Amino acid sequence: MAKIKNSAPFTAPLEGYSVVNNSDGSVYLRRRSRVSKERIAIDPSFKRLRENLQEFTTMAKATKLIRTTFGDLKDRIHFRTLNARLSSVVSKIKYLDNESMRGERKISSGIATDEGKALLNGFSFSELSTINSVMTKAYVLNEETKAVTITGLVTNENLNWTPGADVVGIKMRWANIDFDKNEFDVVESIEVKSPKSQVPLNISLAFANPPTGSGVNVVVMVITFYQSVNGVDYIFMNSSYNVAQIISVS
Repeated sequence: MAKIKNSAPFTAPLEGYSVVNNSDGSVYLRRRSRVSKERIAIDPSFKRLRENLQEFTTMAKATKLIRTTFGDLKDRIHFRTLNARLSSVVSKIKYLDNESMRGERKISSGIATDEGKALLNGFSFSELSTINSVMTKAYVLNEETKAVTITGLVTNENLNWTPGADVVGIKMRWANIDFDKNEFDVVESIEVKSPKSQVPLNISLAFANPPTGSGVNVVVMVITFYQSVNGVDYIFMNSSYNVAQIISVS
């Protein structure tokens, strides 16, 4: 594709080309295909293309399912490049399906492997922050109950605070995601909040019940910074410090 360097808006039609506006503000010209959809659907020479398109559709659905499962986090997490980064991980998971034929490889088969789970585990929904960049205190995860404990957290010392924030909240999300059925269920723990303090805090985040479903279990830790005004905690709009990161896939 040809890139347009002029910063002026470009929207006029150009014969044989389509204008593509990227999220980073850049503009490209893409040559329009002269091959009809009907030919692509039946012509043997386009077999590989059909296979690639089918797997791309599968990958796109899986990426959307994960985004939808945790979609309400977008109000507190920097989501700008999420789709591209998550699609890259999902694509790698797809290639771990060693049983299905080309064009039919499934995310559910790839994520069933230890390698597939490892690829998704540790993924941060924000490209600007991770748990390690925000919190220096270690946490302990119970792999069976998915409960998390943090012992002796000194919020004034063990957290990298958003400038202007004075309250932090930590909670957990546990989702069961079924990629074959395109379904999910999510439960969450209570959110433990604390102001800046030198007093050590012991935090226990547990779930009343597990999510329903027979898919893969995904656990996410969410750390949110707030600004307290007259007794009301407002989510800090500088979402570059807030964190939502996957800490367990099973």
